[in-house]
Amino acid sequence: MMNFLSQIINSRSTYKNLLLLNGILSCLLFYFFRDLTSGEEKHYLSYAQGLEYGRFSQWWFLPNYIPDTIRTPGYPVFLFLIEKISSSIYFIKAIQFVMYGLSVLMILNVASNYDSSYKLRNIFLLLLLPYVQLAIFTVAIQPEALMTFLLTLYIFIDSKPIKPEWKITFMGLLSGVIFLVGPVFLFFPLILFAISIVTKRNKLSFGLALSMVIIYLLTILPYAIWNLKNHDVISLTPIESAGGDKISLFSSLNQAQNNIIDHSKESDYIDSACAQYLSDDDKINLAEMNTYNGFQKTYNAKYTLAKEKLLKQQTLNQLREEPANTLKSKASTMLRLWLNEMQLTDLKSSELNKIFPANYFRIITIIFFLASLILIPLAFYRKKLSWVHSQTVIILIIYFGVLHLFFSLQAKYTIPLRLIILLLLAQTIVGLFTQHKKMNNS
Repeated sequence: MMNFLSQIINSRSTYKNLLLLNGILSCLLFYFFRDLTSGEEKHYLSYAQGLEYGRFSQWWFLPNYIPDTIRTPGYPVFLFLIEKISSSIYFIKAIQFVMYGLSVLMILNVASNYDSSYKLRNIFLLLLLPYVQLAIFTVAIQPEALMTFLLTLYIFIDSKPIKPEWKITFMGLLSGVIFLVGPVFLFFPLILFAISIVTKRNKLSFGLALSMVIIYLLTILPYAIWNLKNHDVISLTPIESAGGDKISLFSSLNQAQNNIIDHSKESDYIDSACAQYLSDDDKINLAEMNTYNGFQKTYNAKYTLAKEKLLKQQTLNQLREEPANTLKSKASTMLRLWLNEMQLTDLKSSELNKIFPANYFRIITIIFFLASLILIPLAFYRKKLSWVHSQTVIILIIYFGVLHLFFSLQAKYTIPLRLIILLLLAQTIVGLFTQHKKMNNS
């Protein structure tokens, strides 16, 4: 019986059938959920429209608009380029869906580099079948769909035996593009460089590795220059960061313990303290901004920087005053980051239950989270997973997880890593529960 199952899971025909089944299921999911929207859809589409007029701002249409302080330009530029072909919202979603399909194919190609048999690829495709939220999320006009493609491409290129000079160039440029879509990526190339210098010192050329970092920094430098030109600040990231989310993280925890500093009072205090920096244009714009839903208010740089400073001071004060609560909040953030369901505005339970049972997404997410949390470390402990083959993937997952612990964020921010984690989980299952051929060294 076990030999029969082993033959099935290692069969080329099984691979073709699973690939076809995943393709059909993804197409059906895309069709059924094509009209779902995200809460930030209007927000991002407005950025793309502004670029048509040479203005990087969601409020480009206001006479005295403020250049953007919130986003990096990567995803808005992506939308802008697509709209050059067609402005149909369905066309944008279709492009993101195709990119998801390409991401799956790249993961399968990486899997074939790790294991020349079909076991790893078939187990990955089996794991992907119930994990339908990844395909559904392609309908959301949010950066996560593009980030999924770019991070998968990063892992794909990293796994290839390309000529070092070309590989370094591609990885440096791609790192810059990934950062411009998701600024959370900022430190990853630097951390990977530092770790690789230690772990691959006998194989890695220091000069080539440093060249990748330099190419990366040169790629993102124009955005820092744009900040300097428009906001008189040299910053590689948007000058309005997630400081507000830091405050809401601790406030929500305190509320749960009836030991609260009400978030609305914190906001009122910060707003009043920064009011002196509001310009006349801000006051005029604010009256107009209040009439729009799905947008985020933007203020002048002086006001924004003063607000960020107060938010960070408030966060540090809470860290010092309530260290125990801080640890609890980190645990809460970790669970929320990996276990919460997708946030899609129109994903209503009445519509969802027509296709999926109640709580389906939550149950699947919890099962996969626990399986990864338990089995992947076990596989490394038993030396069933190779650090050499998994180094970039492991560092990437840990980096995203640790960096996001400092913010009160949504589960959608981990969507770009889910395909990569499924591949690692499939490798773990192959290593722990099957007898398989030795992995390739390519």
